[in-house]
Amino acid sequence: SNDAQVTDSAASMTAYMTGVKANNGVISMNGGSVAVTLAELAKQRGMAAGVVTTTRVTDATPAATYAHVSKREFESDIAAALVPGGAGYNAALGATGLDVVFGGGVNAFAKRSDGRDLLAELRAKGYRTPINTAQLKALDEGVSRPVIGLFAGSDMSFSAQRDAAKEPSLTEMTSKAIGVLSKNPNGFFLMVEGGLIDLALHSTNAKRALQETVAFDHALKAAIAQ
Repeated sequence: SNDAQVTDSAASMTAYMTGVKANNGVISMNGGSVAVTLAELAKQRGMAAGVVTTTRVTDATPAATYAHVSKREFESDIAAALVPGGAGYNAALGATGLDVVFGGGVNAFAKRSDGRDLLAELRAKGYRTPINTAQLKALDEGVSRPVIGLFAGSDMSFSAQRDAAKEPSLTEMTSKAIGVLSKNPNGFFLMVEGGLIDLALHSTNAKRALQETVAFDHALKAAIAQ
């Protein structure tokens, strides 16, 4: 972090994704200048790119892969950065945008003060929009259309409390994402976050943090196996 001894997720993920230091709370920017992300570089090279998280897809860590805002709290602006051709779209993601986005946070897309329904806009651009585990599993990985799956209004549920019919596991989301992205002959970039580890630690809940770490480990094993 440029301005703190202890970095937050916005500055740390900005560093991961761009190689640039930022102030705490800033998403992929430095001194007002946009910092190029790995996802943007992948898209510019003809690769596929995706984001998977158990938090909101507009939370700081996933946001730093595809958005550029001065405050991580601007989640409505972050969501808009994903809609190709729409107001606020991040054109550095190319004409088609990210190929896969899985996680929580539907509220930033459908319950907005500006009246926009970003999910409807994404569907109009050809995106598939699964809303539960069955629909995610049923996705045809051979179809070239992009996909955004938002499975909770805000963050997804902890593993031990998850309704498996409504919310897919991190492993299921990761495996499906790789299945879709790997069809690109030029390769792909995928960011996977087990974000509920951090959320559990915010409330010093060691049991949940460990459970979420195990869930993340399962997702890693599935990714390696594919």
